[in-house]
Amino acid sequence: MSGIGKSIFHVSNTGSNFIDGIIGGTAWDGAITYSFPRGFHSYGSYPKSWELASERNGFEPFSASARQGAIQILNDASPRGAFSVEGLTNVNVHAGTATNATIRFGYTAMESSTAVYYGYSWLPEVDGFWGSSYAARAGDVWLNPDFNRNLEPGNRAWYITMHEIGHGIGLKHPFDSAPKMADRYDNMSNTVMSYSAYSGAKNSFSNASIDYPQTYMRSDIAALQHMYGADYSTNSGNTVYRWQPGNGNTVIDGVVAISPHENKIFLTIWDGGGTDTYNLARYHSDLRIDLRPGKPSHFGTEQDADLGDGRSAAGMVYNAYLHHNNRDSLIENVIAGTAADRIIGNVVANDLRGQGGEDRLSGLGGNDTLRGGHGDDTLLGGLGNDILFGNQGADLLNGGQGRDEISFLRAKAAVTVDLTEARGTRGEAAGDRYIAVEDIVGSRFHDVLIGDVRANKIVGNGGRDLIDGRGGNDHLSGGAGADVFVFGPGRTHRDIIADFGLGGVDDHIRMAGFGGYETYRQLRNNMTQSEGDVHIGDRDGDLIVIEDTLLATLDRDVFLFA
Repeated sequence: MSGIGKSIFHVSNTGSNFIDGIIGGTAWDGAITYSFPRGFHSYGSYPKSWELASERNGFEPFSASARQGAIQILNDASPRGAFSVEGLTNVNVHAGTATNATIRFGYTAMESSTAVYYGYSWLPEVDGFWGSSYAARAGDVWLNPDFNRNLEPGNRAWYITMHEIGHGIGLKHPFDSAPKMADRYDNMSNTVMSYSAYSGAKNSFSNASIDYPQTYMRSDIAALQHMYGADYSTNSGNTVYRWQPGNGNTVIDGVVAISPHENKIFLTIWDGGGTDTYNLARYHSDLRIDLRPGKPSHFGTEQDADLGDGRSAAGMVYNAYLHHNNRDSLIENVIAGTAADRIIGNVVANDLRGQGGEDRLSGLGGNDTLRGGHGDDTLLGGLGNDILFGNQGADLLNGGQGRDEISFLRAKAAVTVDLTEARGTRGEAAGDRYIAVEDIVGSRFHDVLIGDVRANKIVGNGGRDLIDGRGGNDHLSGGAGADVFVFGPGRTHRDIIADFGLGGVDDHIRMAGFGGYETYRQLRNNMTQSEGDVHIGDRDGDLIVIEDTLLATLDRDVFLFA
């Protein structure tokens, strides 16, 4: 019966208050089973739990809606299961017998003329630490039938059921015995074990009736995973999470996983691995998306959770904290909407797409790909080797640390990009400003691509491009089309042309003062074959390397002067 005949283990603290503040100290050892007894006889010899309870005389079996909701919270096999106790942890949760299940669910009268009681449960126990009869009721969940018959994600009954199940598997209130949870964590955006809709709330359960958490939240997940381990098989592929205006549905890989009664979103995502995406393409509101562990994302006021007292939840979707610093649970990618969005990545390689509007994308760590879309965007690469697509609009592209690239690979017309002047002046580059960018990838049209004093890598792609590396040891590639490579005086050092004449195109080299050469005859005397490459040097030690080329093929028609 409940804790009788089962075993537990004691749970140590982590040293992190946002976790320790809800750890009850014990957890079930082995599988957790559940049942929905049809009569009180299944409970056997059952002592009265507390002075306001009357389980024996006031017993009712769970309603169909409540049974379905409890199963979804514990171990649903549908996409909803990603948010269940079994989906979050390594514990095996399955149906048990009415008599011997770890958690037995029932309604009972809760008698009080002075207060409203929604439900109660008991922490895992087998050894009588709390009294000789405690093990008989440990884990059992009792709900007040006046408030908890209809369970839907986000309503109070759903929240109360998650809360009481939390007790039954080892979570305590934030305000219970030491360590108490710090006030800044004691709120429903952080844990369903809290009575406070927001930190410092004067009244318990001040939320609007359907504005409660739809899942276990950040601290709950972290605490349960500390107790039972983390399940990295949950959504371990390349998962797409989608939300849209007009309904609060959470859609996972095209299947509705959470369908709340009204248009509200209030949940935490745990993802086991893969390259994953938050898809918000249908939004026209200003989005605030943050992929860092534990951070909230907000999609606009229409779908806010109303916390009462004029307060709204800071986020709609929260990211779970990392378990033992394992990055597999991070979300990698974002597809934003049409308005002015703010997107922050994390420490892994992110693909952030601003789409329409004047967006601000911050890659932070990792080798990120940032795509501004329409509008005058700000792209901040941060750490790592990043690729920045400004696309349409006058954009600010700041690569940050690492070796970073601006790309016009998908541009619909030719561009002019000048890293020496740190700006663009034609096509989708018009109005762009560049900071801490080393490399350029051009369009499939006739581009002008100019480097700076650093070692640049410049790729022309298609079209008849003009490519000038300027200073530094540059790596130049024209791509398809008859391109012109420009070399000036005293600024070349050691430049490489990687694909000269590739595919039979008529590439050219313009000597714009390099080595002081004014005629092909002067130049020819300083050209040598070095294995499969041609070297062109000058008296200052600067060198042009034309890879995979025979000297005999470089006649006077290849070179342009002045």
